[in-house]
Amino acid sequence: MSFGKTGKSLRVIAYLIDVFPQLSETFILNEIRQLMDNGVKVVIFSRRKPREKKQHPKAEKLAGLVLYLSEDDISTLRKAWLHFYFLVTSPIRYLKTFLFSCKKKADGTLWSFKQSVIYAREIKRVGAQHIHSHYAASTATKYAMLVSMLTGIPYTFTAHGWYDIFTYPPQDFGLRVKKAKAVVTVSDFNKDCIHQRFKVPLEKIKVIHCGVDVSYFTPNTRERDLILS
Repeated sequence: MSFGKTGKSLRVIAYLIDVFPQLSETFILNEIRQLMDNGVKVVIFSRRKPREKKQHPKAEKLAGLVLYLSEDDISTLRKAWLHFYFLVTSPIRYLKTFLFSCKKKADGTLWSFKQSVIYAREIKRVGAQHIHSHYAASTATKYAMLVSMLTGIPYTFTAHGWYDIFTYPPQDFGLRVKKAKAVVTVSDFNKDCIHQRFKVPLEKIKVIHCGVDVSYFTPNTRERDLILS
């Protein structure tokens, strides 16, 4: 995997996700495993723990990579300290992000900014070179945008289709893409829709098709039972 046009190899990617793992989102699990198989270190930041007791066997093997950081579990004092930390260490980035969030207070961005420092500090701590999130409309993707603005670490997100492109796209879809290095989607049809509906340049939309690991499924080679009548 290349890092934009610089040719630098990505070694550490932070995944910022609302809930991980989920049985209905094994495509995220497979994506992460594929990155790991290609030598990339992946650190997963999940806003919440899954409610499902049953998990995919492959997800259980990634349990040690998941950091659960619920904003509700972080004290107000700790959040205030983190804001002070970024104000001191990155004053220009912090003030730009703060003013940006104030202008978008009506859609909850200022509230998200207050919480995003939690993830920004940890993502910096693990040495992430890139941030990725899933679903254009997710809170995690909004956090990823703000974390990127605070830290200077580039981010991308995957827009999937029915929910976050066609039915309930975020009002600031275009802005989330503008702040991102790229937006990923699963089909050329989605790419055309994003381009036409949200005026996103085609070169900023990357298509990664969904696939199936055929080695995971093996046909039954046993001969069929013979029925005698």
